[in-house]
Amino acid sequence: NKRSKVSGLRKEASKIQNIAYDKLIMDCNEGEGYAALHLRDEIAHELHPEPCAARERFNSMVWPRAVVLIRSDNRVTKTRKSIGGKSLEWFEWAADSSRKSRRSLAANTAVAAEGGNTTEKPKSE
Repeated sequence: NKRSKVSGLRKEASKIQNIAYDKLIMDCNEGEGYAALHLRDEIAHELHPEPCAARERFNSMVWPRAVVLIRSDNRVTKTRKSIGGKSLEWFEWAADSSRKSRRSLAANTAVAAEGGNTTEKPKSE
């Protein structure tokens, strides 16, 4: 059904948005940022190492939705840079104060994915 497909695409786009944020935050130390197409290709190659229909689906259906989410976030600076004669959309993590919260969010998500509990304090024996 169409509703469940759209809902699935939204969830996927949200996951991709978080992956993109993690990449932008890690890159912000160098201060360069990413061309949107290069960021897309890097994420696509990590998720789908072999050229396949899944990568094509990612590029045509999931990534455009993730870009809309990224464009609407004020923590990301959006500009255009000319590289090799081509004008590329450029993303750079701008929010210095939220950098720490994004990192802790990514760490908590990783712990939760491994089955750990991030909200409970360790019990003393």
